[in-house]
Amino acid sequence: MSVEEGIKRTQSRGKADRFETEKMDFYEAIRRAYLARAKAEPQRIKVIDAFPAVETVQSDIVAVLRESIESLGL
Repeated sequence: MSVEEGIKRTQSRGKADRFETEKMDFYEAIRRAYLARAKAEPQRIKVIDAFPAVETVQSDIVAVLRESIESLGL
C-alpha cells in the first residue's frame, strides 16, 4: 500500500510510538528498499498488497505461505 494509506491506518489506531512519528521521506525510503529487495529476490521475498481489508490480507499471506511450503515439497 502507499505510504500515505499506511500512515492513515496507523493514526487510526491511537497514540503513535517513536517509529510512527517519522517523516514521510523515511517511510518512502524504506518502502523503496523493500520493493527493490523483493524485485531482486522474487523467490525469497513476496510482496503482498496490504490495501484491502485485514481479512483479505491475511488470506493472501496464508496463500503465499502455502505456495512456498508446497514448492519445498513439504
